[in-house]
Amino acid sequence: MAESGDVYRLLVEQSPVGIVVTDVEGRITKVNPSALETLGSPSEEATRQFNVLTMPNLRQAGVSAVFERVLRDNCVERLQTSYSSVSS
Repeated sequence: MAESGDVYRLLVEQSPVGIVVTDVEGRITKVNPSALETLGSPSEEATRQFNVLTMPNLRQAGVSAVFERVLRDNCVERLQTSYSSVSS
């Protein structure tokens, strides 16, 4: 039987939904493959240069406001975007 951490990791990695984890400053620390595709990033390592609070395209699309609210209120929100990729 798989450990719960293994199951969680597998669910996140295979999810068709982009999952982004940030630190309290908005810097991306973990992403799954779906999020990499949405961000237009070649690798998780490359996303470490991104900050969800300051990326111009994310700010323009209203995504940064959602992250600001999540970080401020320590909550989880579902975000649906209508674009396929963004750039910093």
